[in-house]
This record gives sequence, structure tokens and C-alpha cells, in this order.
Amino acid sequence: MGNKLYRSTQNRILGGVCGGIAEYFGLDPALVRIIWLVTIFAGGAGILAYIIAWILIPESPLEGVDQHDKFLGNKASAEVFGWILIAVGILLIFRFFIPWFFSKYFWPLVLIALGAGIILKYKDRG
Repeated sequence: MGNKLYRSTQNRILGGVCGGIAEYFGLDPALVRIIWLVTIFAGGAGILAYIIAWILIPESPLEGVDQHDKFLGNKASAEVFGWILIAVGILLIFRFFIPWFFSKYFWPLVLIALGAGIILKYKDRG
């Protein structure tokens, strides 16, 4: 774990907030982005929190970092961001064509199933 929380300059999609949080806690940035996306759909507080974090958390002062593309960072970040946009679009379409998709029980059950799946998958990998 790092000494100070910074926005990532290497692992960024928008502002580097999720990448910086992932680097600070030693997590996979995709996992942090998924959690942040869930907070956005769970009432929208994630959007405001991201903007505030983008303003308050300073950018990493690492020297010699290639910053050729400050918006998407690298190919992997751009691909993850693309998949997130596709997933959000699909969810918005489902909202209109499959009304039960946004019932109050569906998403908690999906999150429980995903959590259990992750635990079972990595349970034996000490």
C-alpha cells in the first residue's frame, strides 16, 4: 500500500481515480471500476463521489511516465471503458424491454451470485 493516495497516470480511463484507488489498496483496477459503476447505478452517488475525488485527489507525481493519451491511458483501459459503456447501454435497453430487470430483488441477487462466484473461484488459490 502506498503512502499517499494519488490519481493514477498510467492506469486511467477518465481521471485516474479508480486506478489510483486500486494502486493504493493493491487491488485490480477493473474491480474498483466495477464497484464504482455499481455505486452509480445504486442511486447515482458514485458520479458525484467520482467528480469530488477527481478534484481532491492529486495526480501522481511520478516522473518519466508516458502520458501520450491522458484521456484513456492505454489500450487495456480503453477496452475496459468500452466494455463498461456497452454494459451500461445494454442495461438501459433492458430497462425498457424487460421491466422485471430493474425490480428491487433482481440486482441484489445478481450481486450476491457474483460475489459467491468470485469467492468460490479464488477459494483454493491461497
